Amino acid sequence: MSTTVAELLRRGRALGLPGREVRALLSHRLEQGPTWLLAHGDATLEAKTFTTCAHALDRLAASEPLPYLLGEGDFAGLALTLSPATLIPRPDTEVLLEGALDRLPRGPCRILELGTGSGALALALKARRPDVTLLASDISVDALAVARANAARHGLPVEFWQSDWYRGLPADGFPVDAILSNPPYIAPEDPDLAPSVARYEPALALFAKDNGFAALQEILTGARTRLKPGGLLGLEHGYGQGPALAARLRAAGYDAVETLNDLADRPRATFARQPHG
Repeated sequence: MSTTVAELLRRGRALGLPGREVRALLSHRLEQGPTWLLAHGDATLEAKTFTTCAHALDRLAASEPLPYLLGEGDFAGLALTLSPATLIPRPDTEVLLEGALDRLPRGPCRILELGTGSGALALALKARRPDVTLLASDISVDALAVARANAARHGLPVEFWQSDWYRGLPADGFPVDAILSNPPYIAPEDPDLAPSVARYEPALALFAKDNGFAALQEILTGARTRLKPGGLLGLEHGYGQGPALAARLRAAGYDAVETLNDLADRPRATFARQPHG
């Protein structure tokens, strides 16, 4: 059997995989650039290397997400280490990022991110607003290890804590100027969830009871006693949850409730303010 680079590229095509993803995966495994692959199709690989690459292509064809196979992804221009312990950051979450940046106080302020995962949102905020103090938490020890590695990778100082939402956070850290979160908001057995997401991404970061509202409700309820007057609360949510979440925020006593749409023009992030006085 041929063990050349060209044979691996043919294998990717035979599996029906996008060429861009095949080249990205093989470039990563062979530690060569995509153009090298095309220019050195006749290069013969060691049998072990060939088998490893072929297996990786099979995993990709079985819907295992490319960022997990690469161990890396991108969010808001930051290259991030990823693992199956963390969600894969998506462009939709940049709506939460940009909405927060537009609404945060000018000058130094203190921000809490709940459920940080890979640290994507917290680190992107710190990169854009180096004057803010960021505290980020997650219940998962494995996810926090990834987040800390990403913070070190980019030299971005963020204080990380293991915590189940507000439980476990330092009591002397409040009140804060803003609380942000992309929490689990998918209802169990949601028929619209892509099988690859359900199969490979961490259930702890995906699913919530109460038709996907359990975590959102816990966060918005707890934020009332932890935000400064006029403080900002920003929550990512499912595109069908916007009106109901806005109603819950108003019922909890928040002001200035507004929902922003994602890149597909679907409701994706809702912001609210702690009342003054």
